[in-house]
Amino acid sequence: MIGHYPAPSTSEPASRRRLLRLIGAGGAALVAMLLPRNGAQATHGGGVDPDALHVGQDNFTVAPTTLSAEIPTDPVPDPRALIVFIPQGRAITGHSSFGVGVNGHSNGGDPPEIPSVGVEGTAHHDGIGVAGESKAGEGQGPGAGAGVSGSSGSGPGVQGNSESGPGALAGSTTGPGVDATSWSGPGAVGWSPSGVAGVIGIGSIMRGEGTVPEEARGLLGVAPGSAPAVQCVSGGLLDQDTHPWAPDPDGGLALDVVGKARFSTAGAATVPQGQNSVFVPNASVTPNSHISITLVSGPGPRQLRWIWRSGGSGFTVHFAGGPPGQRPATDFTYLIVEPPA
Repeated sequence: MIGHYPAPSTSEPASRRRLLRLIGAGGAALVAMLLPRNGAQATHGGGVDPDALHVGQDNFTVAPTTLSAEIPTDPVPDPRALIVFIPQGRAITGHSSFGVGVNGHSNGGDPPEIPSVGVEGTAHHDGIGVAGESKAGEGQGPGAGAGVSGSSGSGPGVQGNSESGPGALAGSTTGPGVDATSWSGPGAVGWSPSGVAGVIGIGSIMRGEGTVPEEARGLLGVAPGSAPAVQCVSGGLLDQDTHPWAPDPDGGLALDVVGKARFSTAGAATVPQGQNSVFVPNASVTPNSHISITLVSGPGPRQLRWIWRSGGSGFTVHFAGGPPGQRPATDFTYLIVEPPA
């Protein structure tokens, strides 16, 4: 993208050695303020150097090249290798037909007060510090077609912090706003030290505009087989070294429902007139299910006696007492829940 700069030698013109010294010193002075605004160029002997960095305009090269600068360690300098300031437009533009347009790398950590950041973006007046855009379709492999891709061997692949707004803001017009995957820990973790919810899910509402449709879900949990789609635990987590992400309940309230609650294992049925039993089909029933029955119409002289569970198919409600002519149709509701494993 930009010109390759080897270590300066005594044979190089003074103007180029001066630019490299500014870069090597961590950008203590703004490069663009020392160069003309109309496409300033580093030159050899007054001519245009085709391998030079051109500040204020796009820079292209045929072969992969690198702009590098050595940073002195004593005294501690500004940790940034290069600072380029342009009053308007783009300070540095990177373009690549095959690989990475701009690659930032930091060894960091020595001395520890120097932040280890490969690329840092800062914006003022409601701007964007770092913006990424991908116009490619769906590709193969991690990060394929991504506007911004971050990876890390141990820490966060992408980290965002904010003093007032969201630390990270993600959106999509067709797919998930955030797609998080982990092969060893949770795909996503939400944590709030201020007493607000660690994770808030809002369904089908435009930031204070309109109403939420009844079918919209604020939070959806999906799990295969017998695994719980959503697990609520009051307490904390056990030692992560010996019990990775294992819950440590403290006996408090694990689930607090404000408003209506709906269960697919709740329903209604009727004992027919003249009968003392009825079979209710429901594939959610297991041999251990707890089934609660609530009568919602008069049973006559009969009494609700017992329930027979048929795992995988349903259950039978049994009444007792009363001659056939005194057995009215009796409506009831039911709720099926599972005991702890």
